[in-house]
Amino acid sequence: MATQEMTITLPADLAAQVAEEAKTLDGDVSAVVKYALEQYLEEQKKARAFALEDDCND
Repeated sequence: MATQEMTITLPADLAAQVAEEAKTLDGDVSAVVKYALEQYLEEQKKARAFALEDDCND
């Protein structure tokens, strides 16, 4: 899989949570962010599909 470097800015409390979680993955912050974004994008996809289905049923 191709990768692209990105810079993100997080509120201090969220950055601390990411850093803490990364400790369970040998300090791999990228893995934590990747997983969180994948989960977020999947939930958004499901929400859009549900909204579309709901609109079609009206």
